[in-house]
Amino acid sequence: MGIDYGEVEPALVGADIYGWAIRVGAGETLDRAARLALGDTRNELRRSLHEFPEDARPYYQTLVELASAALWVATTVLATICNRITSMANNKPSRINAGVGVALGAGVGAALFAATSSPVWIAVGAAIGVALGAASEQIGKTKSEDDADN
Repeated sequence: MGIDYGEVEPALVGADIYGWAIRVGAGETLDRAARLALGDTRNELRRSLHEFPEDARPYYQTLVELASAALWVATTVLATICNRITSMANNKPSRINAGVGVALGAGVGAALFAATSSPVWIAVGAAIGVALGAASEQIGKTKSEDDADN
């Protein structure tokens, strides 16, 4: 390990935050322990920023923003998607076609891009929208098949 700056080890903190962000970006839900660890790591890094050399601070500030965006997606967006899919499974009329899902996801991605200046979030948002639309259509097909069997 390298030199610690404040409460964090610089080489590990980036890998940890990127690891969680990639999982969230792939549509994986983080369990409570992972969300708490991500939040704690972000907060430790935020408190340690003043310990870093001045020319390194923008990179670590970007990591703080990435961690905040990943936490927001993990706790808000993915929870909303899961609730929406559960609602669809319970036969509530709330299907979303893939095109609308992509548009909604791209909008969320654009908001994350604005917050982090990282364009990857636009693609992540669109991917989440595609997953939402595909899940909605699959649930609709399964429900239609179940109704036809009865």
